[in-house]
Amino acid sequence: MVAALQPAIFPMTLCDLYACWALDQRCFEDGEAYDLSTIRMLLSSSDSVSYKVVDHVGEMKGFLLGLVDRTPTYGAPVGGHIVAVGVAPEARCQGYGRWLIQQAELGFAFVGAHLVYLEVRVSNQTAYR
Repeated sequence: MVAALQPAIFPMTLCDLYACWALDQRCFEDGEAYDLSTIRMLLSSSDSVSYKVVDHVGEMKGFLLGLVDRTPTYGAPVGGHIVAVGVAPEARCQGYGRWLIQQAELGFAFVGAHLVYLEVRVSNQTAYR
């Protein structure tokens, strides 16, 4: 018997730019998707805390784009801002969003940011849960 390969989570880099952008376009069809240059800026920032979920064939099924917020005076990490979380429509309700947020919390804590915030639309009941 061969064990099925499970989805995995990895940090995102600029190498993931186009895959992330394409998935973002699929996740946020109502005009809320980010443009390519914004995703490039988020992934290339030294303060980026961003992750992807890939399936057993390496296809991105979810992403989280985050940035460390720093104090203007001292540059110390004060928090983390989750800018966007997206999960492919066919992969929703499998825990990928929760998994990405948990990983981001660990990533932010690793760089010294202990407060993480995420803003969601009032109508997004799934995100509230």
